[in-house]
Amino acid sequence: MATRCKPKTTHLENFSSIPKRVGGVVVVVEAENDNMHSDWIDQVSISKNQRGNFAVFGKKHVGSNKPPFRRRWVTWDKVIGIKSPLGLITGLKQVAESLGVEIGWQEVIEKVATLDWVTAAVMAVQEDQPVPCLPPIASVLGQRSLRSFKKVCIGVEWGYDMHEVDLSFETWIRILGGEQHSVRPTIRQELEGSSSPPFRQIPSTTPPRSMPPS
Repeated sequence: MATRCKPKTTHLENFSSIPKRVGGVVVVVEAENDNMHSDWIDQVSISKNQRGNFAVFGKKHVGSNKPPFRRRWVTWDKVIGIKSPLGLITGLKQVAESLGVEIGWQEVIEKVATLDWVTAAVMAVQEDQPVPCLPPIASVLGQRSLRSFKKVCIGVEWGYDMHEVDLSFETWIRILGGEQHSVRPTIRQELEGSSSPPFRQIPSTTPPRSMPPS
């Protein structure tokens, strides 16, 4: 008689209960400007759709030369279909240059973190800015950031050596949040007679310079 085995729960299945990714929009730059003929407002906003792609919009709030002479928002420039933190940085620089406005990176990164903390953390490292405070773990996992990357590789001290350890996305986020994680040495390390202890606690840490692929 055949025995039916219960399938193991995989890392991806653990996320089945997480709600679908929710999009959002944040205004990262808004400035009033004028010249001898008129005045207007420059605005840069970032949106994230349910697929996790970003878009940057540059708009001007200007008056009309025709009746009823109402002021309205006009799209001046935009970059859509952004899929990486570095692409978001490039898009922001392009739109800001088109509008002629300055980017305050620390403020921008803090606002991006409300949409996608991992993307904001990578941007902070690239632009030499403080990494935003880590929100509650459930919030970060709910953002479903960079979900095409199933693993994160980090470097840890193991005995007297430095080793690379592959972690799941969720485990990496939990370590950043202050949790500890135990790993076993690989079979290869055991055969080589590694003097490292059989278990190693990976302490909580801030995002390393080597971030997930962008």
